[in-house]
Amino acid sequence: MTEAALRLPGRGAPAPTLDWRRALGSIVAGAVLGTMLGAAVLAVIATQIFGFRLLTVSSDSMSPAFGEGDIIVVRPVAIQAVSVGDVVLFEGGGDDILTVHRVVGINEVVTNLTSRSTGEQKVLTDYRLVTQGDANPALDAGEVTATRLRGRVWFSFQNPLSTRGVPFQMQLFALAGVAGSVWVAWEIAARR
Repeated sequence: MTEAALRLPGRGAPAPTLDWRRALGSIVAGAVLGTMLGAAVLAVIATQIFGFRLLTVSSDSMSPAFGEGDIIVVRPVAIQAVSVGDVVLFEGGGDDILTVHRVVGINEVVTNLTSRSTGEQKVLTDYRLVTQGDANPALDAGEVTATRLRGRVWFSFQNPLSTRGVPFQMQLFALAGVAGSVWVAWEIAARR
């Protein structure tokens, strides 16, 4: 009997060696891709379901708090919950232009109504926000009403991609696509 015939199935063949660099590269690439896809999905869920907004700052009017290219996360807020010092998002002008500035004052407008027929009195309270960019020397023209208020800035961070004009969610998906393509190319090259 030959030596090959005496070997038990599965034995005798050299054990496959694990290339630790390939394994580590696959783990890191998978973690990066998973993190980017997870962040993109969370961004979409937050904006579409919970009313949050992710916006790219387009000017330095709020410098040094945040500058052009930074990402801000805005969540909905009632005007009554806004305080002096908060940074808010509001429609600042015509054509639905959005502005992010700090609240420097709050005007409370009280209207007393009396029914002529019944004499019943009713008090209505309305709030108007006075705003100003941190880097601007003057107050914003006009006050922000409840109908123009879109939310309060929850937090901000520097945009690692710094791509102006492209929504942050799209930047995340594009980066995830590139990372996924590189990962697939890595796996194909490693198997050759």
